[in-house]
Amino acid sequence: MKELGSHRRVLWLCAILLLTGCVVFETARPEPPVQEAVVKVTLTLPMHTLIPTVVPAEQMLDTGLRWRECGVTGLDWREGEACLGYPLSVLGGSGTAGTRTEGGELVLYVKDDVYETRTLGRELLPRASLHKTGRRLRTIFDGMPFHSPNISLQLIDGKVAWEFYGERWQTIIYDGQDLRSQYGLDAAYRPYELDSKLIFIGRKDDEYFIVYDGKQVGSPFDEITIGYCCEIALYAPRFGAGRYVFWGKRGDSSRVVEIARAGQASQ
Repeated sequence: MKELGSHRRVLWLCAILLLTGCVVFETARPEPPVQEAVVKVTLTLPMHTLIPTVVPAEQMLDTGLRWRECGVTGLDWREGEACLGYPLSVLGGSGTAGTRTEGGELVLYVKDDVYETRTLGRELLPRASLHKTGRRLRTIFDGMPFHSPNISLQLIDGKVAWEFYGERWQTIIYDGQDLRSQYGLDAAYRPYELDSKLIFIGRKDDEYFIVYDGKQVGSPFDEITIGYCCEIALYAPRFGAGRYVFWGKRGDSSRVVEIARAGQASQ
């Protein structure tokens, strides 16, 4: 009887809970993990704008050399190569140039003779000299604190050319003669042997121009980029493989110019 009474009480209790709103508590179920959104990022490498190949203006000089030039936006290797049609890295310099020593001097061997530069007094009284087998040929009382003033030593048309770039003097000593004095120039730069003749850049007053075989050729420029240090040196006049290349400006117009010997392939 007691068990029957207990069951009745349980039934009554459940009925009351159903009538009043039975609240059932469930063990909290674990929520499925929220997956973080995966954002795929596609990296696009910057692409250089391709510069179309341009056709340079071309003329034959009285000397038989070919002069080609293009208008460019500024100092840009890609524009220069698009104009000239070949990588400028092929212009590796003269095959008869002297070598540089660990001390920064230049040495050139010509048959049984040894030509060398010697730099002294870099701080107090800077000076550099050219020697031939121990005998001093020429001394220039000037220097350059940022780099060696002795730029190149070459054999051009059987004669030695010493290119010097100091703070006051920028010149070429060729066959023992200062080309500034010989041609009445303010400065002379970047000698090279082109078709067995000396070619270099001259500056007089506010004009730059090309001198070939002792004569001015082509049109002058307001500026020709000359640089032997830092980034600007990448755009200094370059030569080799029978070509002579430089960047210049006439007014607001920038130009890249190639001078090549007659019959030299354009590419």
